[in-house]
Formats: sequence, C-alpha cells, structure tokens
Amino acid sequence: MSKVIDVHTHMYTAGWLDLIKAKGGPDLKVEASLDSPETVFYKGASFCVLEREHFNFELRVENMTKAGVDMAVVSMPPPGVFWGNAEVSLEAAQMTNNEFSQAQKDFPEHIRWMAVLPWEYPELAVEEIKRACDLGAVAVNTHGSINGRHLTDPIFEPVWQELDNRALPVLVHPTYPIGTELMELDRYALIASTGFMIDTTLAISKMIFDGFFDNYPNLKLIASHAGATLPYLAGRFDRVYDMTERAKVKINKHPSE
Repeated sequence: MSKVIDVHTHMYTAGWLDLIKAKGGPDLKVEASLDSPETVFYKGASFCVLEREHFNFELRVENMTKAGVDMAVVSMPPPGVFWGNAEVSLEAAQMTNNEFSQAQKDFPEHIRWMAVLPWEYPELAVEEIKRACDLGAVAVNTHGSINGRHLTDPIFEPVWQELDNRALPVLVHPTYPIGTELMELDRYALIASTGFMIDTTLAISKMIFDGFFDNYPNLKLIASHAGATLPYLAGRFDRVYDMTERAKVKINKHPSE
C-alpha cells in the first residue's frame, strides 16, 4: 500500500513567535482576533491564525496517525521570515530550520521539511540553502510575493539559480498580495480567501510569461491550493497567446504547456 504524504502542511516555532512579536512591526503584529488569541495581522488585515498544533511536533504526529497520514513535509507559511533586517531574517530562518531538522531526527518515519530562507537578502539565502540541505531539507518554500516584490524580480536570481542547480522542489505559498490595502483585504479574512488566490495566480502567471521555466529548467514548483485560479485560466492564457504578440515576448509555446 502506498504511503500517504502531505506536502502542504505547516509548522511554526516558539522562538520564531517570540521574535516576530518583538521585531515584526510596524507592519506585522500578533494580536487577538475573533478566531484566536494569537492571529498575525498585516497592516490591520488578519491572515494567519496561530494554534498550539503549529508548535508541537509530538502532537502533530499523533494527529497524523489519527488522520491516516504517514509522512508530512512541513513548511513555514506566511509571514515566514520576510520581515526585519538581514540579521533578524536570517536568525528567524536558521532557528526554524534547526528546529525542523531536529523534528525530522525525532520522528524520522513521519517528518520531512522545507527550508525557509531570508529571500530578501540573496547572499544569505544562498548560504542558508546550503546549510539547510546539509541539515536534511528536502525542499524550500517561498511566498507568491515578497514584501512588494514579485518572484521574477532580478534581485532573487541568485536564489533561484542555486535552487535550479540543486533541482530542489519549491512550494510557492501565497501571502498578503501586493496591493492588499488598495483591495481592502482587511475585511472578512479576505486575505486568506481571495487574497491568497490572487497572490499565487499572479506569481505563477508572471513566471510563465516571463520565460522563467526556460531559464530554470530544473525547478519543480508546487503552486499551492490546487494552483489557485490557474486551472480555470489556462485556456484564456492560450487564447491571449494566440491573439496577441505582447504575450509572446519571452515564450515560444502555449502558456498551458
């Protein structure tokens, strides 16, 4: 019988929580919401509810057993470590990767993990990829956008090149999208419902039309939440490609491919 492996499942760490409470501001704050006494807010918009299960690997394995999940490849969801200066971002990443690595050692039959990186500081991120892989990371996760920057931003090229060289799988997980305030996503938990879908869809769309997958042919990307709206847009992408020259600037085959 095949193993049941969950590749989209999240954990935080206690040290990370202390650090974001101390140094996550002014844009990121941990406050009470209608759903939890500890919820992460971006400029007043809630998008992440913290639960005790996010911090306890023993409890996670117990719940996995109850649910019939054999192995979890855990990752840190937004806001990840995309806040603070270089020193803080690296500290948060290393702290998390160290704890995830220890969890794999403690529960080798059940836990694997994705490294979290200080993406905004590419030199540090590349070194952390190397260190995390030495610690046992089997993949990396990032967000659909990084503090106002798209994943195709040239600043991230060294990170993508290192990932491509290693053919590491990458989970692209959405976060608060660019334009959150203009779209008034601070209402009704709209970041988690609509905003996340926008973030993933735009991120992968830009990669496709930018020729990203030709530049990094070894990348294995997972677009979260069943690809957001991409499955619904694939036909429209091809139609636009067929009917306009603007869509063909950097690619020479249908986007759906």
